[in-house]
Formats: sequence, C-alpha cells, structure tokens
Amino acid sequence: MLQALQCLPQTELLYLSSGGSLYSTDPGEMANEDSAIRPRSYHGASKVAAEHFIRAWCSQYGGSATILRPSNLYGPGQMERMGFGIIPACMGKIRRGETLSVWGDGTSVRDYLYIDDFIKLCITATERPMPNGCFPYNAASGLGISLNTLFDTLELVTGQHLHRDYDASRAVDAPHIVMSANFAKEQYGWGATTSLREGLEKTWAWFNTTQQ
Repeated sequence: MLQALQCLPQTELLYLSSGGSLYSTDPGEMANEDSAIRPRSYHGASKVAAEHFIRAWCSQYGGSATILRPSNLYGPGQMERMGFGIIPACMGKIRRGETLSVWGDGTSVRDYLYIDDFIKLCITATERPMPNGCFPYNAASGLGISLNTLFDTLELVTGQHLHRDYDASRAVDAPHIVMSANFAKEQYGWGATTSLREGLEKTWAWFNTTQQ
C-alpha cells in the first residue's frame, strides 16, 4: 500500500494501530505517546513495525499520516470470536451459562473504549488537513479497570452470574495498561464520553439480537 502511495503526492493516511498491545504501565501511571513501546506479542510487534514503515514513507515521500492507538475497543458489531475480545467472550458465556477461563487472578488492569467514541475521533481526524509527517495519538478512556471489576459490571448489566475459572497468568499479558488521551484532546477536542456501564448496556442489548 505504501509503495502505491509513493505515486500519489500530498496523500493523507489514517492508520489504526494499537495502544493496548504496545504499552505496559506501572500502577498509577498512564502511557502517553512518548512512553516506551514495549510490545509483548507478535501482534503488537507488527503494529510497531507498521508505524515505522509509515514514518519512513512520510520522510521519503512527504506523506501525511495520523496514527491512532486505541485501547481495548468494544461495542455493538464485535462478534464473539475465540481469543479476541474479552467483552463478547464474557457475554457469550453468560448467555449460555458457561464458565469463562481467566488467565491470572483477575487483577490485571486495562482501559476499555466504546466504539462510538473511537469512531468520532476517526471522523474528526479526517475532517481537517493533516500536517506533513507522522503523528500518533492515543485513543482511550483514561480509566483503568481490573478484569474482576469488568466481570462485576457485566453481572450488574446482564443481571446474570458470570461463572469464572482462574488459571495461571501468561507472560504475554501485561499486568497494567492505562493510556492518556490528552494529546487527542489538545489537538481535536476529543474525549471519551461513554461510561463503561453505559457502553456495556448498549453492547448487551445488541448482543442479544444476534444468533451467535
């Protein structure tokens, strides 16, 4: 794709990277765009590589790129799929009365961003001319939630119990990832407005219209 863009002068590119797989933070800290990139998975490493390719394109061919690094996205439209998306996985287990296998003790902390909030940022980023060069922006709620708190909130939203089976933690999972989206707020006036409970309620309502 970048090779094709070399022939198109003054091209603007919006690339969706990943914040949740790039950072690892200490408790009480938040990652910003200048924080160290420490991917633990091949998926995260591939996102870092893609960002470097884009920067090289911008440097050589005068491209303009905006990179958005979302935290853990969720919401209507995200189908239940093995190994992808803790929230649809939980909802599927709740609906079928099955037990969810949890890596670790449930204390790992993540940032969850509702899909509509993220789409608003994507639209805003494309509505104005992009400056020359490559600029990354975190897209996050800025609120760290433990897995156990997420499970409890899901039980409140659904009115049903989520059966859980805790197992040993995995080296690929960082214990704490919380991101700051202050740069996006400064540049675009953007901020997440959907609370976790409201987002889960909307997601659960949609989830029960599907035949997964």
